[in-house]
Amino acid sequence: MEFGKVLKQIRISRNLKQTDLSQDFLSRTSISKIENGKQIPAYDTAVKLILNCQIKLEKNYMLICNVLHEYF
Repeated sequence: MEFGKVLKQIRISRNLKQTDLSQDFLSRTSISKIENGKQIPAYDTAVKLILNCQIKLEKNYMLICNVLHEYF
């Protein structure tokens, strides 16, 4: 599954807005492009976005690793 699609599913399931993920380091437009597969984030940006989703890394480690590995 594409990183952007997974990111969007997690964001929506957590009732977060795109601006909640950006936290002033990325524009809402860029997050929209990432979620729609029109832009691939740098690795460090992808990690920041995942952390901003407020998910517990321990419980979702394999999912996160698989998604990141697919693109980086």
